Amino acid sequence: MDKIIDDFIASLKVTRSGSKATMDAYARDINRLAVFLETKGIDDFNRVDKFVAMEYLNYLRSGNITEKKISNATYARSLSALRSFYRYLMDNGICDHNPFIYFKNVKLSRKLPEVLTFNQAESILNTF
Repeated sequence: MDKIIDDFIASLKVTRSGSKATMDAYARDINRLAVFLETKGIDDFNRVDKFVAMEYLNYLRSGNITEKKISNATYARSLSALRSFYRYLMDNGICDHNPFIYFKNVKLSRKLPEVLTFNQAESILNTF
């Protein structure tokens, strides 16, 4: 399984314009899945179904892997990495399904921008 992961990461470096940090995060996400699968006695990515995928995602969310609960952004990136990895496996005939397509990303909260009060805006305009 390690060679398949290495080949996937190498293909990302060739085909994507993502940063080194993104590539490192993808590698870490997929290696975490591989370790989880080994603990379950699964030695083939093709044996992962949506139930195993759900169990892994719940385990990831619980914080047992990272020693603390992960953020919604980290979860979304991990899910994206796993979907991409399985798309790669399917494209290369290694796997015949993508068990991670059944799961939706969590909504990422965004902070509203800070705006000027009317008095602040008026004060700025009066300086001209």
